[in-house]
Amino acid sequence: MRKPKLLFIAYRYPDPPLRGDQVRSRGFIKELSSFFDVSFAYFTDEGEHKDPSHGYVRYYKLEHASQGRFIYNMVRSLRSKTPLQANFFLTTKAYEEIRNLVRKHDIVLGQTIRMGELLKEAALLGRHTRIILDFVDALSLNMLERAEVSPTPLKSFLKIESNLIRRYEEDLLKLIDKGFVISLRDKLYLGQVNKIKLIPNGVDLDRFPYLWEPKNEGYIVFLGRMNYPPNEDAVSYFVEQILPIIQKKRPETRFLIVGADPSRKVRTLSRKARGVQVLGFVPDVVPYLKAASVFVAPLRRATGLQNKVLEAMAVGVPVIASPKVVQGLGEESSTCLLTAENADDFAEKTLTILSDPVLSLKLSRAAREFVQERFDWKLIGKALIDELLS
Repeated sequence: MRKPKLLFIAYRYPDPPLRGDQVRSRGFIKELSSFFDVSFAYFTDEGEHKDPSHGYVRYYKLEHASQGRFIYNMVRSLRSKTPLQANFFLTTKAYEEIRNLVRKHDIVLGQTIRMGELLKEAALLGRHTRIILDFVDALSLNMLERAEVSPTPLKSFLKIESNLIRRYEEDLLKLIDKGFVISLRDKLYLGQVNKIKLIPNGVDLDRFPYLWEPKNEGYIVFLGRMNYPPNEDAVSYFVEQILPIIQKKRPETRFLIVGADPSRKVRTLSRKARGVQVLGFVPDVVPYLKAASVFVAPLRRATGLQNKVLEAMAVGVPVIASPKVVQGLGEESSTCLLTAENADDFAEKTLTILSDPVLSLKLSRAAREFVQERFDWKLIGKALIDELLS
């Protein structure tokens, strides 16, 4: 029996899965290829390595805009009042390549609004190809959140871009057959809730096995890409306002910041407080999660669903998170992690976990069970396939 042909268009090649969109596209590909004949078209392959498990997928690298074309695209965005996010990397050749690919496929799935112009092109062909957009999150809301932690010149740009993206998201919702988002908050923000389906990110439970056990060491871990402004703000907030309160009672406590591309602001944090280590990229985060006593997610600006939190919960590390992080996980998560409203609350709850092995183990087991029941890629893959076919 012939498999339905699916064209998946994304900005980045999915490996190595260093960013949230790569984690998502990698998980999608693995699950979709069991039912669909999948082609994956992408623009950039920074850090690319070919994962052998993806051998059943055809890959097409699209032409990315040169520096000169990028400037042209910026001017084009300003004139057309479309968001720069939707234009800045596109080329005439990429449009041609997509037109040729669309004609050979039954379903076109684009990832993020960056693929919006190519999805419009696919729709113009007038075929019966279904057009699906994985928004991932509400990017207009994400831009507003980022604006709040950005310096003044960038803040103004992000607010303007957010307004343009919001109108663009509304236009795309009229065009597509169906949309996906990662969390309920993003779904409610975008509106048209009947057209938008909730497809969260998943965790590869084989890659993140349950390994954790209570320990006396005071290792606190944060994981994430460390040139991303909300992550920069989160670790700065923790080091400057939370960690000093903790170290008054437990001077030996250490804070490990794990993640690729630490910015200059993040690198300087190791000089602002004792016990702070900025480790940068590590080939495998699991040993650091296993060694942690607590995983903290003190993000004051957050949209979508935090992969790093799901991975920590899968391994079994007790988690303390800000309300915005918990919103992405859903109300059910309240039984398997602690929510902290402010710096004093974060410090108090961190100290509680560090001194209470019974509570730690209870949270650890509940967290693993929570991820197994709701965020196993196998379960999410089934829901994804059902939505693509319905």
